[in-house]
Amino acid sequence: MSPTHPHVYTPPTEPANLDDIGFRILDTIEPRGRNHPLARLQNLIQWLETNYPGVKIESLPDFPLNVNFWMLIILTVDRKNGIAVLALDSHVSASVLKWFEGGIYDGRHPLVRTNIVRLAKAEYREGKWVCTEKGIVDLNVTYTPKL
Repeated sequence: MSPTHPHVYTPPTEPANLDDIGFRILDTIEPRGRNHPLARLQNLIQWLETNYPGVKIESLPDFPLNVNFWMLIILTVDRKNGIAVLALDSHVSASVLKWFEGGIYDGRHPLVRTNIVRLAKAEYREGKWVCTEKGIVDLNVTYTPKL
């Protein structure tokens, strides 16, 4: 929020904390899942340009960005390091296990925000994104609507 206009969002001036941005995306999408506008790739790109200039979305071969809804994306500011953000309320695929782990999670369970405990870390090496630390999914946690 802007100090002079409390209802106007002011983008941060410090360098982006990609984990915070990733979780903010998930927190924003949570109540509506795939029905939320940020679940659509073009809307997410515009939202990042407005709120976090300099943060870019990168794709992965198993999760191309040529579709309307995104499933797994990399957020980065330097195309060297990034974090992987997993879509909510979607059946992804077993390919996600290269990036996320957690008990019986197999990539086919639609997730809610509280299922995602940690986002995956990534590095860009030899022309491709590689996972350097897997994200954590916990299927034992379920969404409880706020009353």
